[in-house]
Amino acid sequence: MSTYFNNMNALHISYAAFKMINEDPDDDYIRVRKYPVTAEITFNSTEIPPAFFHTGLFLPGETYKITIIKTDSGLFFKVDGQGMDKLYDWHFHHASPVKEGRIGLRHMFTRSANYRNFRVM
Repeated sequence: MSTYFNNMNALHISYAAFKMINEDPDDDYIRVRKYPVTAEITFNSTEIPPAFFHTGLFLPGETYKITIIKTDSGLFFKVDGQGMDKLYDWHFHHASPVKEGRIGLRHMFTRSANYRNFRVM
């Protein structure tokens, strides 16, 4: 993990990151971080506020459509599912923009999901 956040110029969106044993299905969050960690930027200061908690989304066995839009000044994360349509946004007031690079999915080994219709436009 440290190789990832110490060396990549990346935006990182975490969502549905329940504790290892999820005894509370409402205990979810959506958070954005800007990497890399440097001498001036510690891991704890990589978060781009706000973080969103208890969204009611990402329940096991449910299907969600996620749309992400990145601009030079911000990031938008829209989630459709379970009859809900929610939009979250972050603004890059203090983070330098990511203008190029790869897009990837880093799926934690303790989680389970199916992905389909993945498109980059």
